[in-house]
Amino acid sequence: TLSPTGEVVATEVKAEDLDDENDNDDTEIEGFVSAVNSPTQFVVGSVVVNTGAGTVFDGGTAAEIVVGARVEVEGALAMGVLAADKVAFKDSVKVESDVDTVVGNMITLVGLPGLTIVVNSITEYDGAASGIADIIAGDHIKVRGRSAGAATVTATCVEETGPDANVELRGPLDALPAPSDPTFSMLGVVIDTTGLPFSAFEGPGDTAIGRLAFFAAIVGGTVVEVEGDLDLGAAVWEKVEFEDDD
Repeated sequence: TLSPTGEVVATEVKAEDLDDENDNDDTEIEGFVSAVNSPTQFVVGSVVVNTGAGTVFDGGTAAEIVVGARVEVEGALAMGVLAADKVAFKDSVKVESDVDTVVGNMITLVGLPGLTIVVNSITEYDGAASGIADIIAGDHIKVRGRSAGAATVTATCVEETGPDANVELRGPLDALPAPSDPTFSMLGVVIDTTGLPFSAFEGPGDTAIGRLAFFAAIVGGTVVEVEGDLDLGAAVWEKVEFEDDD
């Protein structure tokens, strides 16, 4: 039922074990990889996923299943373990900045030291660029892609937008080192929030939650977006916010 304030008031809560009666041959889950136990087993949230010779990988390979990768898994659920028929890779990372270097199929960005953008045969291009050959140092680009390791992003789309001072990074926080006010690490980039006011830290719904609440809530894998401006080759961060897993 709904309360006068619009909240859901539960009249009954029932827990069910994941036993044989609750197994499902047609199960689909989507989320971030929280652990990789072996080349054929990983964890999405708290669900253990097994892959095998018959598993189809869409948009990536088994080698690209890393902590922080966002995937959609379809298969049969039995005793709490999902046997994957299909693993589809989803974009979970958004990056924007000026290009620092282009070497082969790898791009580095101004203000985001340590992060490498990798393009491949399925990367799409937009704006003024039609391929990696059109991208040079100084160009301003927006990248969408997925985590391919601690400090690497596989680009699914690269857009060359023209001059802009914006710098942005969205993705899952690194598991290590543990977040500790005033810094945390995303995709190998250390984000320093020193000097940011209460209003710069936002929770779901763009509600200001302040520094203490933000750092109390984040753990490895939490999806965060930071925005700011480039100033003399450095990123000056202005806003830090939680992102919904959608």
